[in-house]
Amino acid sequence: MNNNYFDNIADQIAIGHNIDAFEDEWSQLCVDKWERGIQDPEFADTIVARVKSHQAKIRRGEVIPFRRARFKKGKVKVGRDLAVPPWPWNGEIWLPEYFFGTSWLVAASTGHGKSVWGANLSLSLGLAQAGPKIWQLCCHKDDLLGQLPRFQRAGLELVVLRAEDLKFNPLQAGSNDPRAHLMTVTSRLARCLYDMPPRADLILRESCHELYRDFGIFNGQRERWPTLFLVYEKIRTRKVINIPARDALLDRLGSFNERYTPRCGAWLRGWNPTDLAGHSILFLFNRAGEDVKSFLLDSIIDHVFQHQVERGVVNSSLRLCVFVDDAQKLVNSNGTSAMSGLAENVGKVRSGQISFVFFVQTEHGVSPHLLPNVNGLLMGRTVEHDARMTMGRNIGLTDAQIEWVRLNLQRGQFVGVIAEGDYHEPFAFESENVDLAHNVTEADILASQRPLAALPVIPDDEFQKWERHPVVELQSGAVSPALSPGETRLLNLVVAEPGNPAGHYTRKLGMNGKAARAARERLVQLGLLREHRLQLNRRGKPAIVLLPLSGACGFNTTSTEAI
Repeated sequence: MNNNYFDNIADQIAIGHNIDAFEDEWSQLCVDKWERGIQDPEFADTIVARVKSHQAKIRRGEVIPFRRARFKKGKVKVGRDLAVPPWPWNGEIWLPEYFFGTSWLVAASTGHGKSVWGANLSLSLGLAQAGPKIWQLCCHKDDLLGQLPRFQRAGLELVVLRAEDLKFNPLQAGSNDPRAHLMTVTSRLARCLYDMPPRADLILRESCHELYRDFGIFNGQRERWPTLFLVYEKIRTRKVINIPARDALLDRLGSFNERYTPRCGAWLRGWNPTDLAGHSILFLFNRAGEDVKSFLLDSIIDHVFQHQVERGVVNSSLRLCVFVDDAQKLVNSNGTSAMSGLAENVGKVRSGQISFVFFVQTEHGVSPHLLPNVNGLLMGRTVEHDARMTMGRNIGLTDAQIEWVRLNLQRGQFVGVIAEGDYHEPFAFESENVDLAHNVTEADILASQRPLAALPVIPDDEFQKWERHPVVELQSGAVSPALSPGETRLLNLVVAEPGNPAGHYTRKLGMNGKAARAARERLVQLGLLREHRLQLNRRGKPAIVLLPLSGACGFNTTSTEAI
């Protein structure tokens, strides 16, 4: 036999190992003997025959073009290996818990089964039972509410928190550095209050800083913290201030606070996110507004990250794994090359007690700063060619493997690669199905929140019934403040013709300027009118526009004229 023959058999052995062609004991024995120098022609014929046979099966679609995953040790069951026949082997893939100490990204089209796999991974496949606490963040759906009875049947705690159930003061720094926290939260709040003038942004930061100083935060006081509702009132009552910028800020912040609600945010001391990290929690934010939803998620997550950074925790065991359903907006770069806060934090605290599993529809738009810091990258079915090719290349799939994904990948099946460990080839697996149907009631949700009752809170009684604008509250039988005839006429006219400059009402009523100004100021003081200063012309002073408040329409005036 010439050298070319021996080289050919060596090449065939390499190809066979790459496609797992040597599955039976005889072929494995032949390969072992040949590599030991027993180069028998019968061994060579067997090796070549097995390789050609397996390649033909791949071309016919009888076997998949993936090797068997070399993941057999660990406490966390990921799924069933598709490269292994379902019988007589089940081919289960098991990973160590520390593989999830660094974040994962899972991309697949809607309805492919990402949430189901996440539900399996978080509970029945062993991650929660392995020790870490589990947070599951649902921004748009409530189908994971079925996790509550599943956790309970497994003897594990799961707290269900909707946005309205939170007792969370975003200005509360807890044990984090207050100056760094204040800078971060005001920047985040300014992004939520869209298109604010630069001067309004400055007013917001100054007001929050002044409240921190008034509360003694910078001097070490940590029991009570200012709330966003107190920030609104402080800005509203400031006298020496840029009026147009203040009104723009009040308009946006007031609207945000209405959606945020006092029930959620009117707490001088609320739940600390680092305390919440000691519980497995299902956050259901599907009923919250988009700006409130984004603000809450960013605030809670960043608080925990900052706590880890300030503690200097590096390469410690996993304590919190966060599953983020429909995370596309959270991980997108928004078309910029700047690093987002989330991507920066994920890079800072790799293997630092907290990790993420992000579920997205496509890798397009995902921050390029986030991808290098994920440990597991998985893809499911998608009809978009560019998304499939991009994700496939990032995973390291061959053309044959990408084509198999296009033609054969079914719902609940994924292909991926893991950076941890000593096996880095792509593998394909199938998730176990789980029924997330449930009959969870309101009482069940409230009962699940009992473990949080021990966390210290201090309500802000002043703002528990906060309203966006001051309103005079009139009770039946109560005596209304008496208005002068001029004040009554002005109030009636503003109610009938709201939104006009103050001069319009003065001229129409035939009042002199001084009397009109005095009447207007008293009605504003009583909470019956609101003033807006608007620049109607390029030159000159801004006009004072009057609007009636809700108390004006039901006010009992001393005049015989009806409002």
